[in-house]
Amino acid sequence: MWRPMTDIAIVPADTFLAGDRRIELDQLAHAAESEGIGNVRVAIDQWINGEQKFTQPGESLLVATQADRVIAIGGLTVCPTVLGAFRVRRFYVHLRWRRQGIAARLATQLLSAAPPGVPITCNAGASAAAPPFWEALGFVPVDRPGITHIRQPNSPAR
Repeated sequence: MWRPMTDIAIVPADTFLAGDRRIELDQLAHAAESEGIGNVRVAIDQWINGEQKFTQPGESLLVATQADRVIAIGGLTVCPTVLGAFRVRRFYVHLRWRRQGIAARLATQLLSAAPPGVPITCNAGASAAAPPFWEALGFVPVDRPGITHIRQPNSPAR
């Protein structure tokens, strides 16, 4: 079902992680878990327990919302395995909202928030659709443990 993109907002996730708005993120986590994807729940749990709050310089955790409903999430952190790089993580778009440009908007906003001149990594192993999606944004496949793709500074999107 096609939905207009004009009412989609990309905002920091912290307002949804604290207090009574967390239920909206919990609903997204439940939707992801019904597909066998646990990364949204991991993002919530790690934020709550303080393990990963996305607060280091250059890091961010964003959500896409539509009419106060959280429909996607994505984060950017310092990459723990590639020195000087950042890593896209906890990226998920609700099944009903896929193929409408939301993932591209969310990813583009995350990538533009990264410090200039740094490589960005990701693990695109979650689905068959993930590698071509990230490759269209300028990522190239790599053979490294835990990382499937890297985007070098100033890589153009295809």
